[in-house]
Amino acid sequence: MDLARLLNDLIPAERGIRGLLALLVLNHVRRFTRTGTDGRLLLLEDQDRSAWDRAAIAEGNRMVAEAFRFGNPGRFTLQASIAAAHATAPSFAETDWDSIVAGYDRLLEVWPSPVVALNRATVLSMARGPEEALVEIEHLRGDERLSRYHYLPAIEADLLRRLDRHDEAAVAYRRALDLVRGRAGVSDRPTRRVRRSVSRSRTRTLGYHATRRTASGIRPPRPPSRTEIDPCGSTAKSLS
Repeated sequence: MDLARLLNDLIPAERGIRGLLALLVLNHVRRFTRTGTDGRLLLLEDQDRSAWDRAAIAEGNRMVAEAFRFGNPGRFTLQASIAAAHATAPSFAETDWDSIVAGYDRLLEVWPSPVVALNRATVLSMARGPEEALVEIEHLRGDERLSRYHYLPAIEADLLRRLDRHDEAAVAYRRALDLVRGRAGVSDRPTRRVRRSVSRSRTRTLGYHATRRTASGIRPPRPPSRTEIDPCGSTAKSLS
């Protein structure tokens, strides 16, 4: 972030640098709330928003506005605007999901990455329900660039679970688990997370009360339905 600040000072008219700095700042506002006391990652909905850095949120919002004034925004500015929408929401339930979907629509225009589209589908499930998001997931399953991307079946599985389609969800979770296992040199943490989700989906199928935490970071619906969203497309690495 210090390097981005230095570049912004040296080249203040470069909107891409301003957008990148805004994105970094807005991601940093939650730095003390991302994990619990036991070191485990916390879902966005479980984080203590009162501990978020309000000064950094204000700074990030200001830089986003400045970057937009330079003209057509680039991908960093658009990602920062999505992060700003999350950072300024009064609560998870009160997040303006429709505006975030619109943000991803604009991001896809300038950065047509299939992972950006996957992130958009996740947000779409919050704005319009898991059924509509599953239609998008079905399209993405045909994209060869996502064929080894374990988040695709993991997100699909969670959407199916939210629709009480538990047998199908378990199959999708197993696909995600197999992809994680097949990646050489990765830690066992994602594998354990997906394995727990497969077990929980199976438990729910047998008629027991299911736990609400899942491998893809999405929780089952509890009005209003809630999910862990990547707030700025930070997982949207270009696969092209």
